Amino acid sequence: MMLRLKVCFGLLALFMVLAGASMVGAATIVVDVTAAADLTIYESSPDYAGDGHWNMGALGEGLGNDRRALIRFDLPGDLAGKTVIKADLELMHERSTAGAQDIAVRGLTLPMNLPSWNEYDTVANLAWPGGPGAVPDAGPVLDTVSIAALGGAQNLGPIYTWDILSQAQIWADGAITNGGVVLTTNVNSTAQFWTLEGPANTAGAVVPVLKLEYDDGIAALTREWGTDSSG
Repeated sequence: MMLRLKVCFGLLALFMVLAGASMVGAATIVVDVTAAADLTIYESSPDYAGDGHWNMGALGEGLGNDRRALIRFDLPGDLAGKTVIKADLELMHERSTAGAQDIAVRGLTLPMNLPSWNEYDTVANLAWPGGPGAVPDAGPVLDTVSIAALGGAQNLGPIYTWDILSQAQIWADGAITNGGVVLTTNVNSTAQFWTLEGPANTAGAVVPVLKLEYDDGIAALTREWGTDSSG
């Protein structure tokens, strides 16, 4: 049976070559998308959003002082309707105030009301929900990464990667508006990561990046029956 299948496939390929057909593998587009904006929001000051700083942090202690780091990316215009193959969020660790901890990333199902994402923005309609680990209009956890302890400050720490493929596909499908992502943690420790302003503060700091790979929309099989190239 296996031999018969191989022979049949070989004959089909030969027929297509003789008939002027060609098989073309679908190509993929690989692009690194730098964050368009990033900031930290504070449970203790729900009408305040801090941006313009060299780091952003997530703190979860359930004592009324939680913090969440928000990151937004302007996606490529040709991503709409495509199949996303890979979507990795990469952040460089700047410090942690305590030991190792787990950092989860969630998709923001609605854009935050942050028109400029600037320092001292007033975040209208931002009502911090009760309980640690929650954030307004956040979807389920996409991925969780364990980060190691990192004392001191302004460290050029390791780069951690979160898989947000499912969220990127939702954006590509147009199922929900691209509102960005949010970092959360439930432990009493602040995890800080370098922001867009980081390199201006410390040489070697790496800004938030979304590494995307998606199909280019070209069919895997094209047929050019009887094409005359003689002019």
